Amino acid sequence: MVKKVCHGFPRSSTPIVNSVIGYAKEAVYPSYTDGDKPETALGNLIVDGQLFEANKEGKNVDFAMTNNGGIRSDLISNPTTDGRNEITWGSAQAVQPFGNFLQIVELKGSDILDVQNQQYDNESYYLQVAGLKYQYAPSPFDSTFHYRVTSMTTNNGQPFDLNKTYRVIINDFLYGGGDGFSAFKKGDMVDTLNGLDTDVFVEYIKDQNAEGKVIDPQTNNRRELVDSKTYLGQ
Repeated sequence: MVKKVCHGFPRSSTPIVNSVIGYAKEAVYPSYTDGDKPETALGNLIVDGQLFEANKEGKNVDFAMTNNGGIRSDLISNPTTDGRNEITWGSAQAVQPFGNFLQIVELKGSDILDVQNQQYDNESYYLQVAGLKYQYAPSPFDSTFHYRVTSMTTNNGQPFDLNKTYRVIINDFLYGGGDGFSAFKKGDMVDTLNGLDTDVFVEYIKDQNAEGKVIDPQTNNRRELVDSKTYLGQ
């Protein structure tokens, strides 16, 4: 009996893997990043989806962040004869295959600033961010960080408050200080999101499709390199 179930699983799962969950404007959205411009359209789509789904659940989240290392595949869609690009469940699942839990963490603004600066140490691990925009500049005399954040604002243009406590959605890997983001460990976990990160990504694409929207993420300068000698928090 067990043998039949195990042998039958790949065939029985095929309809799910190939099921269409939405449509994309482009056939491929790359997972890779340029070292000087680490923001990606696919990364923005992922964190936008996490922020959207969290607040759809009434979680009252301010920002979403994820690590580039967890984005393992391009989002690839299948062109159709009518000119559309179908996104399947399988292609969406492949983007974040690790299946991390999503946790809502309360962090002080100063700790969020530390997190952003930790992207620019010698390890060069980057974050994709939603709900937040910032500028950063070279810090040539800093032995720890090659760049530092100079200013931050929320997406609605509100000033970022270093003394305020914000609610941030991150995966459990980051909450444990993964990829050197030790500042995340200063936060207090107050809630979790239903489903794993890949489930939330699939659900977001489905929600966009239900509203008649075609997936077309962009890079929109959520991080901007500037020429400045004045750094936030100093």
